[in-house]
Amino acid sequence: MTVGANPEVPADLVQIFREEAAENLDGMVACLLAVEAEQASVKATDALFRHAHSIKGSAGMVGLREAGAIANAIEDVLQTAREAGALSPLLTEPLLQATDSLRRAVAGERGVAPAAVKALAVATSNGAPPAKIAPPTEDGPPQHRAVDPDETGDTPKDVARSPSIRVATHKVDRMLDAVSETVLHHRRLEHMLDDAPRQVDEVIDQEVDSGERLLKELQETVLELRMVPLSSITSSLPRAVRD
Repeated sequence: MTVGANPEVPADLVQIFREEAAENLDGMVACLLAVEAEQASVKATDALFRHAHSIKGSAGMVGLREAGAIANAIEDVLQTAREAGALSPLLTEPLLQATDSLRRAVAGERGVAPAAVKALAVATSNGAPPAKIAPPTEDGPPQHRAVDPDETGDTPKDVARSPSIRVATHKVDRMLDAVSETVLHHRRLEHMLDDAPRQVDEVIDQEVDSGERLLKELQETVLELRMVPLSSITSSLPRAVRD
């Protein structure tokens, strides 16, 4: 059983949710850093809202209620900012802290939501960032550290995520194997045609050449599909530098 999730939800579905949520959380952090550095586009708040809304909906489906509660609280703050026409850079710190708590809740940690939702509510009502809440330890309750609201770091001027689909690795590997077998079959066919009498029609030669081009294109496409973007490794660095 997956920690924190509804035991009736298949584990592979929960894993898919967590992978998608991680991408949305990375997108939220990137947007918030851009807002804080005043390098975000006017659509940054809308992008943040969509990320939070996506996590909230998916968390409800897999039974991660705490993640859904935190995402809902973030969504409420962003909805107010959308109605006001802009997100204040002063809200980036509490929202970053909320995304940290949301990430822990997505991972299945229990008891995260109450403090996270309360901290976000206090921050938005006071108009100033709250103290940073550290994860609970075995020695006692969470410790607090004051956060300088003027902390900033280098951030991208805009956040753009390319559309993608989620494909299981083993399926891509199977496809790559099939392409390799097809290439070998094509090579055998070429040898057979080379050894055949020269009554072979030119049209057949043209078809073989055309097939070779298509196979090469298919092979390159599958290889690219098997790769992962560099951002999947480096996406956490801007936040680490900023903190």
